[in-house]
Amino acid sequence: MTSAGIADRSRSRSRAAPFSLAVGRKALCGTSALASAGLMAVGSGSAQAQVKGIELGLGGFANEYLFVTSIDEDNSDSRDFNQVATHFDGEVHFTGKTTLDNGLTFGFQAELELPTVGDQIDEVFMTVEGDFGKFVLGGDNSASYVMGLGLWDPYVGVPINSGWVSDFAPPPPGMTISFRSPAVSTAIDITNDDNTFKYFTPRIAGFQFGVSYTPNASFSGNPTNGSVDTAGLTYSNGWSVAANYLGSFGDVDVGVSGGYARASAGDAIEALGGDDIQQVMTGGFVEYAGFKLAGSYAKEIDGRYNTAGTVSTEGQSWVAGLSYRTGPWAVGAAYFHGEVEGQIANNGNDEQDAASIGVSYDIGPGVTAAVNGLYANYDTDEGEDSSALAASVGFSLSF
Repeated sequence: MTSAGIADRSRSRSRAAPFSLAVGRKALCGTSALASAGLMAVGSGSAQAQVKGIELGLGGFANEYLFVTSIDEDNSDSRDFNQVATHFDGEVHFTGKTTLDNGLTFGFQAELELPTVGDQIDEVFMTVEGDFGKFVLGGDNSASYVMGLGLWDPYVGVPINSGWVSDFAPPPPGMTISFRSPAVSTAIDITNDDNTFKYFTPRIAGFQFGVSYTPNASFSGNPTNGSVDTAGLTYSNGWSVAANYLGSFGDVDVGVSGGYARASAGDAIEALGGDDIQQVMTGGFVEYAGFKLAGSYAKEIDGRYNTAGTVSTEGQSWVAGLSYRTGPWAVGAAYFHGEVEGQIANNGNDEQDAASIGVSYDIGPGVTAAVNGLYANYDTDEGEDSSALAASVGFSLSF
């Protein structure tokens, strides 16, 4: 709950398909089907022919950034940081898709994390899509997370609405840096790629609705099978409802989203003073003539407890930014603020503020270069604080 250096799974969005959720797999990344191939099958010839109809695809992304940073610490810690920092992350996406004679489309996706530390295979899920809408079954995020707008739009280059900030601005001791919580992002969630059942309606008149259920909201990053022990230090029976709207009014494009999520605390968590997790998210954007104003807000009404019952992620966060794109060039500025309860025994909150100004250039299909000026500041509920100024340069590849 207090570890640093967590990189968020940022997301971009597409608004082309009728069942588009207004989100893709990652900021500055995309997927493309590269090949169609048959799979070996055991059984009758008809079964084998059906399997051979699955279209296989390969995609993913890679980000590599170099930071030159100046860190100012006003605390009792004796750390001494290098002025040069790096960030690399990437994923390889393996996909499969087939449309049956009855019109149903079945899909599959598995994501290989790069570098492969911890959860090597990230999200693994199947999809079933038709005129009725779309089902997503497997290790993925909740409906409110997936349908959120204004989460990743506000920045150009280095995202500040994620754990990337801790790479160039190390947090002070005791700072709560919790993945998918208001401590580091407005992209909060009750789950971290646990087995989830989701349904999304078709988009009608610009509106789309979604609902999800997660039996085991373990936050482990690995989909786990089996029953949930609700007497332990776990969260279970997570559910979420969400909606968004995408539309155009003349030359102006707009989007608005909102969602609610909840997961039940185990008996042992309640004995420590914890409660069910409750989250709300809202966001949106306005786009005109290359300009895009975007932002989002998130709040954990009741936060997640760590297993010792000493840290809570109850709190709120917001992010806002403005960008302009012309041809291959983009420029933008964004600001993020997040605060959580942190150490339960202490008064006050752990707070993070971050700002970014950036310029990017699309060198070619799937290749983007970016430079950024960055600022971050931390204040803990124990009176520790630190800040950093940084300049960065890097590349993002999508395939």
